[in-house]
Amino acid sequence: MKSKNFTYNISITAIMAALVFLGTFFIKIPMPGVGGYFHLGDAFIFIAAAFLPKRYAVCSAAIGATLADLLSGYAVWAPWTFFIKAIMVLVFVKAAENNFISLKTILTVILGGLINISGYYIAEAVIYGNWIAPAVSIPFNAI
Repeated sequence: MKSKNFTYNISITAIMAALVFLGTFFIKIPMPGVGGYFHLGDAFIFIAAAFLPKRYAVCSAAIGATLADLLSGYAVWAPWTFFIKAIMVLVFVKAAENNFISLKTILTVILGGLINISGYYIAEAVIYGNWIAPAVSIPFNAI
């Protein structure tokens, strides 16, 4: 029975990674002036975090989002994306344990967004060597 459960979890993880990839790669709206884009991939990340065991949710989020970066011309962001999305899932899963419909869960999604915003702010500052200019992208990342 354990191998069947493992096979099921791996299969769902692959499907969720594909949905994260598709939601990030194909459903995107460019952000004016900052070079990034809005996408639906994070919605699939939170869905995976809500329904998969922690390690599988982390894998689906990190792999799907990183593949989207690698295949869409944003390879410089791929290592950052891998860790930012993994941390988002870990925080969400830890805080939302046992009760997904609650104020705590809503606050955790907001915290996940803050991790996303601050993670990409730090990444942009390190990549471009400037801690001031990345502030322009904060409002777009918040949306």
